[in-house]
Amino acid sequence: MRALLQLRVISGWVWLAGVLAVDADGTLPFQQNFEPLYREALERREQLLGPDHPKVAESLTNLALLLRKRGDFAAAEPLLRRALSIDEKTFGKEDVRIARDLDNLGSVLAETGARDSAEPLYRRSLAILAQGRPLPHC
Repeated sequence: MRALLQLRVISGWVWLAGVLAVDADGTLPFQQNFEPLYREALERREQLLGPDHPKVAESLTNLALLLRKRGDFAAAEPLLRRALSIDEKTFGKEDVRIARDLDNLGSVLAETGARDSAEPLYRRSLAILAQGRPLPHC
């Protein structure tokens, strides 16, 4: 019961950080303040759920997208690769959630100039989306 309560509190932190970090114009004026919160959520989810849980992948992605927004692509890439790996093991390689992971990773690679590495990820993402499966409610 205590672990469930901790997970709900962590989920609340992550949601609040996302809401407060993004200003009305889409910029991230408070982004520096929320990186520790994202890291804390990731650490706690790993402790409570294990390193390969989909909620850990969610925390990895949240942190990576914040780092990407700040331009720290080198730090974001391994987090997105790990999230993709977890989600593929959990949901399968053709699940629509994988398309989102592939797109996120492809974007980081493209922004670093690794377009040759990004293109197959984008193509795979589009192929998954073309199957027309709905995104599950998580």
